[in-house]
Amino acid sequence: MTAEAVRPLMDLISSQDKTFEIVPGGHMGLVSGSQAPEAVWPVVRAWLQQRSN
Repeated sequence: MTAEAVRPLMDLISSQDKTFEIVPGGHMGLVSGSQAPEAVWPVVRAWLQQRSN
């Protein structure tokens, strides 16, 4: 999927606490791809750290 295809989903998420990030990889690559440790997980970690106690 392209970012343009996914971005409209942000309007369907009721929470105001949401972030849209474009990272390299496909569906499974997003979690376990070779670029995930450098491109995806730091984004996820930073988002969670801002919201944790």
